[in-house]
Amino acid sequence: MWTRNWFVGGVIPAAMVLAACSGDPAGPPDAPKPDFHVIGAKCDFMTGGGSVVAGGGRVTFGVHAGRSRGGTVFGHFTVVDHRTGTRYQSTQITAYGRALAPFFVSVPASGVTRVVEGKVRVNGGSVQSFTAYLNDSGEPGRGDDRIFFRVAGNQIIAGAPSGSLPTLRLLTGGNLQYHDHCIPGNPQSGK
Repeated sequence: MWTRNWFVGGVIPAAMVLAACSGDPAGPPDAPKPDFHVIGAKCDFMTGGGSVVAGGGRVTFGVHAGRSRGGTVFGHFTVVDHRTGTRYQSTQITAYGRALAPFFVSVPASGVTRVVEGKVRVNGGSVQSFTAYLNDSGEPGRGDDRIFFRVAGNQIIAGAPSGSLPTLRLLTGGNLQYHDHCIPGNPQSGK
């Protein structure tokens, strides 16, 4: 069973494709759903910040993440869940790129979507894995751009399900900005 994997660039191994197909909703009802995605490498970056309203409260975030001309994945991610008082502060960005099928979230057809993965420190304590999907669908970002954020498999920011998959949540404030150019060198990742 796949619990958390990604593949960056190149050819997808047949075993991964078969595992993805085993989670097809048309397949047997007891077949596991895929919990991984493929990330295509590209030299670009995403920046932004904002807020969403979810579960009767507000969640705010700030991000810059990308891949440099030298191939280095870089960035920083901060999320504050005002509903619970929980703060997520990145310590490392480990993957960045285009989201390629299969997905464990429903990705918008419009705009530009990028996946960011790494490690976050939760409330200054334990370090856990995170996955974020960022979608820049226009200006201004409020009401157009979208975000999905989960930590250790728990959805912190997610939209209403579309079929059996969660969606990205619309920003109620702020903006995500896609930058279609490279940063030279090897920028720092994490803090």
